[in-house]
Amino acid sequence: MFSRGRWLRVQPNNNAASPSFRAKAGGEGEIFPRASHAGRGIVGVFNCAIQLRLPDDWLATAAVNAYDDAMQRSLVMTVIGEDRPGLVESVASLVAEHGGNWLESRMARLGGKFAGIVQVEVPAERESQLVQALNGLSGRGLNVLVTADRPVAAESGSVSRLEIVGQDRPGIVRQISQALASFNVNVEELETECESAAMSGETLFKARARLSIPASCDVAVLRQTLERIAADLIVEISFQPER
Repeated sequence: MFSRGRWLRVQPNNNAASPSFRAKAGGEGEIFPRASHAGRGIVGVFNCAIQLRLPDDWLATAAVNAYDDAMQRSLVMTVIGEDRPGLVESVASLVAEHGGNWLESRMARLGGKFAGIVQVEVPAERESQLVQALNGLSGRGLNVLVTADRPVAAESGSVSRLEIVGQDRPGIVRQISQALASFNVNVEELETECESAAMSGETLFKARARLSIPASCDVAVLRQTLERIAADLIVEISFQPER
């Protein structure tokens, strides 16, 4: 016996190799069950559309479960290999072949290696296949490490830019990073390089960082600490809020 309530229509994807179902929620009304199917043999293509009337408090859970296979998974991967043409293409092709979307990346040639970090999205049902395919690139000299991205809520605070320039010497990054960590400052981006000075030919160290500063941090004290370290290291430092 069926009474008034909300209804849920379930429709398969008609993929025998990887079956999944999609659900569409409807409004209130007098609903009767309907179903149709077609198949061949015990293993074959199954096509079924089912309309159900469910209590309102069941609908949210049913919809989430039905749409699970259609969800996108966010993956972050690190890539490293001997520098040569075609490395980016080999990764990008696999992502595209598995229905993925290339979101963000940072890649560069360092020494004789090509290294980078990439964020992609891929349908949930294709995740394991993509990871397996990427691991297979090791046979072609490209090592890929894939981890699932689990976003966390951002803490309140501000963002600042830090720049450092000075004669290269060991320990610059260590001392600056120790000071930032002591104030619970998160380094979101860091780029460093060494180059020859135009006049003297001495090796200059340059660093640029994007910092996430928590609301609990005393920015004035942090600035004083960084300036004191810069004086000890004989480097120039710029610490400004991001605009």
